[in-house]
Amino acid sequence: MYIKRDNEYLIVKLERDEDLLNGLTKVAERENIKAGMIISGIGMLKDLEMGYYTGTKYQRKKFEGIYEIVSITGYLQETAPRAHIHISVADKNNNVYGGHLLGGKCDPYAIIAIISCNKLSFRRVYVEKAKRMETEVYEV
Repeated sequence: MYIKRDNEYLIVKLERDEDLLNGLTKVAERENIKAGMIISGIGMLKDLEMGYYTGTKYQRKKFEGIYEIVSITGYLQETAPRAHIHISVADKNNNVYGGHLLGGKCDPYAIIAIISCNKLSFRRVYVEKAKRMETEVYEV
């Protein structure tokens, strides 16, 4: 993996067999990102797992083979889990699948663009009214 930074903008390249979710978690830790927005990305993934959140848990689905990243968005936050990513991928027949990224290894690589917000922090907190953990935005 390499990271190139231009002020608040980061470009991350993950290499073959690097897990995209774990890699972006490491980026958040290394770069001390408390609030970052994943704005774009290209590349391909294998050993892919996505989920659909039912309100209480993820319905998980695994995808065999190699898939091209069509769209990626999400954020990096201060608290665990550091990376929250939604992704759309296409198979070799141009069928598109999407959901919450639960895992996937780069093959051959992925390049992701991130904006780091210097005066904000995203944190997971329990929201009593909603009876669940949610992400809140704080000024630093």
